Amino acid sequence: MRNRRVVITGMSVLTPIGNTLDEFWNNSLNCKIGYDLHDYKGMKRVLGLIGDFEDLTANKPAKK
Repeated sequence: MRNRRVVITGMSVLTPIGNTLDEFWNNSLNCKIGYDLHDYKGMKRVLGLIGDFEDLTANKPAKK
């Protein structure tokens, strides 16, 4: 098998327990759970909601 090199140029996350890598990592270490019981179309469902999602995408330029 041929040796391959990999370069990681960045890391990011978008999860129910954090929208930045630091926030996600700290909440993971503190055993924070990102899922909860919510009403969805009149029924109770277990959902993992991502907060402030619009704020994260608002300042991104559109790809052409």
